[in-house]
Amino acid sequence: IIPYREFFSEDGVPYIVMDYIAGTTLDKIVLPDRPLPEATAIKYIRQVGEALKVVHSKGILHRDIKPQNLILREDNQQVILIDFGIAREYSRGLVQTHTNVVSDGYSPIELYLPEAKRTAVTDVYGLAATLYTLVTAQVPIAATLRDNFALPSPQNMQPKLSNQVSEVIMLGMALEPEERPQSVQEWLDLLPQGRRNSRLFTAFRSRASKTQSTGSSNYYLSEQKTSVQAKENTAVKSKESNNNNQIFKWLTIGLLIFLGIDYVYLKYKDRLPSSPTQSAPIDRN
Repeated sequence: IIPYREFFSEDGVPYIVMDYIAGTTLDKIVLPDRPLPEATAIKYIRQVGEALKVVHSKGILHRDIKPQNLILREDNQQVILIDFGIAREYSRGLVQTHTNVVSDGYSPIELYLPEAKRTAVTDVYGLAATLYTLVTAQVPIAATLRDNFALPSPQNMQPKLSNQVSEVIMLGMALEPEERPQSVQEWLDLLPQGRRNSRLFTAFRSRASKTQSTGSSNYYLSEQKTSVQAKENTAVKSKESNNNNQIFKWLTIGLLIFLGIDYVYLKYKDRLPSSPTQSAPIDRN
């Protein structure tokens, strides 16, 4: 976790002084098409997981785990977790209101709702989605779109990836919060590391397959759909209003032009040359 040195306020604005980390964020390392080797990606993710365990022990959710918020030090292989800008306190199992700030692809469905139960599984999703990007060099589909578009498994995109890592990522990115491992440690324990780990992974996969939903996230997505539909309706009404305003605008301009021409004609019609009633004879000589 990035160390901080001092906290102060000046002119009503709060400031946090933090260490400068010389290095590169992981998104710049892997995107757009430079996936990391499986072992390297897992090594980085385990470091972030250990940082999150400390954060959660303090009753705080980071809520914005993504490659852009992970800096790889240039002098070693240490990954630093940064940007606690939308971190919030949470109480396990209680419905709480949090600011609705998301990172599409890395935010779970519950973060799209201002009010929901807040637990560590929110950061489990972000951690799993980050590993998805590290091993595929692709940003996952946004959670709100997954009822219409299936999330490709990491192994489909990177055939050399092991079955276990691919499945652990998908378990961590389950749409329904209760279908994910319920803590960062539980999810980390499913990643490859030995014989005991294999048994844990098999047991969790078997348990998840019995409860896993086959369709969209029944509660969260329905709530989100209502919100999205309301926004779409507002956008349609706004577009219709804009179209009506444009029609009124051009009708008004046309009327003003017509009145202007009519005014000029009435004012200067006496000065206009009159048309001859009889054509002049043609001189044929």
